[in-house]
Amino acid sequence: AVVAHGLRRLDVGVLVVAPPRSPLPLLLPEDPGVRVLTGTAVKDSELREVATSFGDGRYVVIVDDVDQLAVLATEQGFSSTPTLLEEVAQPTARGGRALVLTADARPVLTGFPGPSARLINTALTTGHRLLLTPEDRATALAHNVPLDPDQYFTDPPGRGYLVTGRTPTLLQVAVPVR
Repeated sequence: AVVAHGLRRLDVGVLVVAPPRSPLPLLLPEDPGVRVLTGTAVKDSELREVATSFGDGRYVVIVDDVDQLAVLATEQGFSSTPTLLEEVAQPTARGGRALVLTADARPVLTGFPGPSARLINTALTTGHRLLLTPEDRATALAHNVPLDPDQYFTDPPGRGYLVTGRTPTLLQVAVPVR
């Protein structure tokens, strides 16, 4: 929600995809530049249709609990075409489009792939990551965040490490004002 509020202040469109139980849609700014899709399985064609409402403007796709969602690719011949999320995750989209994934990526990263495994792995290898409240070494290692033993914690909520290179940066994510 903090990211969506900040993006809207910069006049960047926001497309949120969330499972039905997600609290995120209730925390978003009431703004025509914010679009929301909910469901456990979302068709790529639906995502693309909503994304066209942003025209040529910049937009960000925020996916809440990506580990609980499936994006159904469009079939072309005997193969699936890349989904909008996969296209937005590519470095070539930088500057015009971006992707924000939220989830506990640990199951995917430790060998239990779900429907979003490829997307999560692409995001981890080509993008930045924010690891919130890393409580133990296993969590940090699963997310490939190098931490020293005294860098683990469980609170306060919203504190974590931003990893944009080799060195994680400690930060506190603000709570949105309602």
